Amino acid sequence: MATPTQNPDPSPIQKLLDKFFYKRKQFVDTLTYWNLRIYGLEPKFTEVEARKYSDPTFVPLVFDASSDLETLVEIASKRFDQAVSRRETVASKAATILTLTSILVGILAVVLPKQLSFPIIWQRILAGIAVGLLLNTLVLVLVILDVGTAMSPKVDQNEVSLSANELRASLTNSYLQCAIYTDASTSFLVDVFKATRFCFLSALFLASVLVVSSLASSGYNSETFSADLRSDSNLVNLLRGPKGDRGEPGPKGPEGRFPGLSGTDYDHLLNRLLSEPKLIRLLEDSTGRRPSRKSRAKNASRPIGRP
Repeated sequence: MATPTQNPDPSPIQKLLDKFFYKRKQFVDTLTYWNLRIYGLEPKFTEVEARKYSDPTFVPLVFDASSDLETLVEIASKRFDQAVSRRETVASKAATILTLTSILVGILAVVLPKQLSFPIIWQRILAGIAVGLLLNTLVLVLVILDVGTAMSPKVDQNEVSLSANELRASLTNSYLQCAIYTDASTSFLVDVFKATRFCFLSALFLASVLVVSSLASSGYNSETFSADLRSDSNLVNLLRGPKGDRGEPGPKGPEGRFPGLSGTDYDHLLNRLLSEPKLIRLLEDSTGRRPSRKSRAKNASRPIGRP
C-alpha cells in the first residue's frame, strides 16, 4: 500500500514571498476600504477582501405549475447575460480611467517644473497631494481589473439523467443564481469605480491649479531672479572669493583724448554726433532748453574747436 507523500516545508524564500503577498494584499484591501469610506460608502472589510458584496439569499423557484419552461430558461439566460455585460462595462470604464491617468502623469512631467521644485510652499503641498491621488487612482483601477471569482451555469452528471422539464427548471435556477452572484460582485466594482473617478477628478483639479499657478508665477522667475541673486550678499561674496592684497600700480599710459584718433578725426566725430537729431532731442529734454532752428543750424555748421 503506497503511503501518501507529504508536502515538504516551504523554503525561506517561499516563506518570504508568501509573507510579502499577504502584506501587499492587506495593504491594497485597507486602501480600498478607506477610499470607499471617504467617498461616503459603508462596506464591510470582509466584503472588500472578497471583492463583492454579500449575496442576497437565493430561493430556488418551484415550477410544478409552470407550463412554458422554455420561455423561463430564455428569460433567465438573458438575465445572466445582462449581469455579465454590466461587469464588462465597468471594466471598460476602468481601463479608460487608467489611460487618462497615464496621460495626466505625462502632462505633469512635461508642463510642471522638473523635480517639483516649486518656489511656493503651497504649490509643493498640492503637487504632493496630486501625485498621491494619481497613485491611489492607479491602485483602485488595478483592483477593478483584478482577476476575481465568477459563477456560471454548468451541467454535471446529476442533471444528465433528468427529464426535459426538470432540466429546464434546473438551468433556470442556475442562471438566476449566477446572475445574483455576478450582480453582487459588479455592484462592489461600481462603488470602487465611483471612488476611483473621484480621486482622478480631484487629481485633475489640483494639476490644473498647479499649471495655472506655475504659468502665473513664471514672470517672477524671469524678471526678478537675477535681481534677487545680485542682492544676496552671501552669494556675491561666495562667487567673488576671498579678498587678496592690493598689487603694485601699473605704468601710466599715454595721455590723449581718444587713442588712435587724430585731432581732425575727433572733431569730425563730435560734429557728426551733435548733428544727430535723436541726440539733439535727448540733450534738449535733459536740459529743458530748446534752441531755435537758426542757432542749431549755426552750431551744426561750426567746426568743433574753432571760434
